[in-house]
Order: sequence, then structure tokens, then C-alpha cells
Amino acid sequence: MLDVIQKLTEQPDLKLYATGALWVIAFFFGDVYLEAVLAIVLLLIFDTITGIYAAWKEDTPIRSREFSRAIEKSAVFFIAISAAHFTDITLPWNFVQLAVIAFVGVNELISIFENIRRIGYRTPTILINKLKDIRSDS
Repeated sequence: MLDVIQKLTEQPDLKLYATGALWVIAFFFGDVYLEAVLAIVLLLIFDTITGIYAAWKEDTPIRSREFSRAIEKSAVFFIAISAAHFTDITLPWNFVQLAVIAFVGVNELISIFENIRRIGYRTPTILINKLKDIRSDS
């Protein structure tokens, strides 16, 4: 595996594209909450996977419109996180991006738990209700 990674890093084009991609990510999302932004990516992926599996278990057809909605939701969330990052740059204190990331994370976790319930497993109702309270207070 290390041999493959070493060969990939020897490719100048790959280095250029990777550097460009990292620069764009850092510009739009900053580097302070980078792990949180990556966590949001994973939560969105988990939500999509559990949603597809729940639909399959319920024998509900998955329509392209519903899948398009998931992509649209992801794009809107990342636009909000990026806008919050730029807002933090203009303020003397940094809290807006963290608040938006927390809101998106709570939304996605609630959705994942709802999908798990649809699949047929028990979910922590008290935790879900508390998360919904946090979401409604946001």
C-alpha cells in the first residue's frame, strides 16, 4: 500500500490537483473546523446510505427526485457552512461557523436515527427528543 501511495505522490499533476483542492477547501471552509466539516461529509454519507437502506427495507422505490434532494440538501448545508466561515472572518469572534456546523450535525444525526428506526431497529428516543429540542432552539 505504501508503494502505491509513494508512486501517486511522484505524479506532478496529482500533486497539483491535490494542492488546488486543499486550497479551495481551506479557502471556503477554513482550517479551524476542518475535522468538523469532514464529519459533516461522513454524516451526510451515512444519512444517504441509511435512507436508501430504509427505503429498500420498506419496499419503497427510490426516485431520482429524492436522491437529487439529498444532493441539494448537501450543497445547501455546505454553502451555509462556507458562508458562516466568511462571516466569522468579518467578526471579532468566531462562533458562527461552529454553530452552523453543530446545527447541520444535529439535523443529520436525527435523520440517521429516524432511518435506523425505519429499518427496524430501536433508537434512543430520549436522545432523539433532546436533539430535536436542540435543533428547535437553534
